[in-house]
Amino acid sequence: MAFQAAPNCVSAEMRFILDGQHVENVLAFLHANPTPPTAGDLANLGAALLSWWEDTVAPIMPSALSFNEIHIRGLSVINDIEYTVATSTQGQGVLSGAALPNNATFCISFRSAFTGRSARGRAYVPAVVRNAVTQNELDSGSVESYRSMYEALFDLAHGADFRHVILSRVASGVKRDEAVPFTVINYLAVDNIIDSQRRRLPGRGE
Repeated sequence: MAFQAAPNCVSAEMRFILDGQHVENVLAFLHANPTPPTAGDLANLGAALLSWWEDTVAPIMPSALSFNEIHIRGLSVINDIEYTVATSTQGQGVLSGAALPNNATFCISFRSAFTGRSARGRAYVPAVVRNAVTQNELDSGSVESYRSMYEALFDLAHGADFRHVILSRVASGVKRDEAVPFTVINYLAVDNIIDSQRRRLPGRGE
């Protein structure tokens, strides 16, 4: 897809390795000030996301999941600034149980204050520990852990002067001139059923 500006916004790619396969979660953030973020702002957000991984995400991920890097780039213009966090004191998930196959995951829904598909988003958990699942259902404790994981992200982003947003790039089937950010106000698990992402299987995707 050709570049589409999202003024004063950045994308943050949380990059992991699971069974030799690249796994990514791409998150969007709006700078709290009505100006494009600086290199220092990106560094602050990178530090917040690294803290999120080490303190909140890693403790509920299987040890088979390895931290790779966090890549942040501005979205105001095509040749914008970028920042990468490539090291962590917590290089892998903490849980000792085996992980489910790469394609098995769990979806958390992002909700804004507005109706319509353009104002909603989602993310898939990087890896799920096998002993948290019975047949196709995730246990209630893990459901809440994954949901509250993103609530922690909301607070950390605020502390770095960013807002977690959903970027709407298309309206009524037509690509917008610029992406429109909708601030996330709630994180939901709509059910407890395990989802599938085929591109996460080894040998697919990147």
